Amino acid sequence: MFYCGVPGIGKTQFCMQLAVDVGIPERLGGVDGYCIYADTEGSFVGERISEISSALVQHLQSVDTEFKSDSLSLLSRITYYRLNDYIEQLAFVHSLEQIIKQNNKIKLIIIDSVTFHFRSFTDYLLRTRLLQEMALNLIKIAKDNNIAIVLINQVTTQITTQNVATIIPALGESWKHYCTNRAILFWKNGKRCVKLVKSPHQKSSEEYFSISTAGIRDDEEMYQNEYISTQNDNNDNTQNEINNSQINITN
Repeated sequence: MFYCGVPGIGKTQFCMQLAVDVGIPERLGGVDGYCIYADTEGSFVGERISEISSALVQHLQSVDTEFKSDSLSLLSRITYYRLNDYIEQLAFVHSLEQIIKQNNKIKLIIIDSVTFHFRSFTDYLLRTRLLQEMALNLIKIAKDNNIAIVLINQVTTQITTQNVATIIPALGESWKHYCTNRAILFWKNGKRCVKLVKSPHQKSSEEYFSISTAGIRDDEEMYQNEYISTQNDNNDNTQNEINNSQINITN
């Protein structure tokens, strides 16, 4: 899965939420797995993921009285790697097969962000080759081990031939061809929104979300407003149908 979005939109929050959620038991709809979290930007905050983990434990205990795990138990399922440069990042990707062999319950690999150390490259041919090699390695790992891989990317601004500014993933468009599923996080109506841009199994759609101390949550206020708006539109359409029906009868 490939997520991209503007700074401050919540990409790292998404990653931490997914890292914690991977430990949800199968009987509660989870995968009962482990997560490998690779941080290239230094944006991972231990206190923050602890908050998310504690909130998840409280939620699971509220729906299943037999759930006895605590926050530390969920956090122990996450292995954290701090990657300081592109050499460490490439070495990390090459070592993933061995890491996975040591724990066959690894279900999720997160790299936040995958392109950070490559943005300052001046040798573009070398950068392209290294990124392609890394992408192919990650695809092979995901397929061979049935593991979900989440890649985070920044965005940059591109000026079109019509002098219109558009937001595109950093390092160009090539990365989007490697990822089966792609989503973009952006602001809409002053609210956070995520849009599924590409998926072989789901149609394109978008949803509002919010970030609380408990983690990523649905934006209930936006849903309520959209529901009221939809109801009003439906009422208007119904009234129009009645009016049209009356007009047809009169004629």
